[in-house]
Amino acid sequence: MTIFSRRGHLVIYPNINSGKTINICCNENVKVLEIINSLGQKIAFKTMIKASILTIEPTISLVTGIYFIKVLDQYNKEQVFKMIVNY
Repeated sequence: MTIFSRRGHLVIYPNINSGKTINICCNENVKVLEIINSLGQKIAFKTMIKASILTIEPTISLVTGIYFIKVLDQYNKEQVFKMIVNY
């Protein structure tokens, strides 16, 4: 079963995630995307994303826990999504 986190023009899936691949669909250009762990540490960072579907494969394995995906769009609107990693 795939569960989506949807807010505005962005969809992040799957959520609950294995931590290996994160898919993001967006109708807008994304200026900044960050993945942050529950301790506030930045795990991944991407800038100037122009793809409508983005697949992120973190360079380190994400351990079981809660992560936050922070997105700044082309209009400087910031959105934060919660993602659960469980494998």
